[in-house]
Amino acid sequence: MGSLLDVRDLHAWIGRFHILQGVSFTVPAGETTVLLGRNGAGKTTTLRAIMGLVGVRQGSVRLAGQELAGRRPYEIAQLGIGYVPEDRGIFRFLTVEENLRVAERSRGALKARQDLIYGLFPDLARFRQRKAGHLSGGQQQMLAIARALVDDNRLLLIDEPTKGLAPIVVQHLTETLAEIARHVTVLLVEQNFAMAARLGRTCVVIDAGRVVHIGPMDELAASPELQQRWLGVGQQKAS
Repeated sequence: MGSLLDVRDLHAWIGRFHILQGVSFTVPAGETTVLLGRNGAGKTTTLRAIMGLVGVRQGSVRLAGQELAGRRPYEIAQLGIGYVPEDRGIFRFLTVEENLRVAERSRGALKARQDLIYGLFPDLARFRQRKAGHLSGGQQQMLAIARALVDDNRLLLIDEPTKGLAPIVVQHLTETLAEIARHVTVLLVEQNFAMAARLGRTCVVIDAGRVVHIGPMDELAASPELQQRWLGVGQQKAS
């Protein structure tokens, strides 16, 4: 289907620190691409740079051929990108339904998508009048993802959705993200390698602000040597 997102020679700074040093990759339309790397490699900064939340000094980010670099975050969102940050970004003192309504870019968007959203996240349907701060950690993460589904986005950027969640919640969330990926293209940052291997078709590995590997996710999943080299998570083969 071709690429939906095209990142080329991206350089981004945070203060005086040169975090991204020429990052290049593509995200094929209709697939889940997983962005992998050790802590501090630049994964979150990559998502934030795509969204215009980090200053880009060099390079290009194109969504379906439209240049994003230099645009403001709200302009980028209006082009059809939903962003789920690592800290979830929900409003704890608003109800579930109010959080979803705040995410609307156009009036009536939630009504048009609520069957999909509440079908994916039944807990949110049950607790739609509950304050978000009173939800469990897993339910708060569901709400964060649901907010990105309120509008009919072409691409979702999802940062560390399983961070701090119990294994049973991670399993449920993995199944839900697999279903979401049937409807929208996803660029996923995830430290849980088993989850990443299940969801991703393509992997992009970043190390020290540079892309060091791009390839099929199943090839990386089948290679403990590559996992150890780039991620430090591979297991030694039995002798």
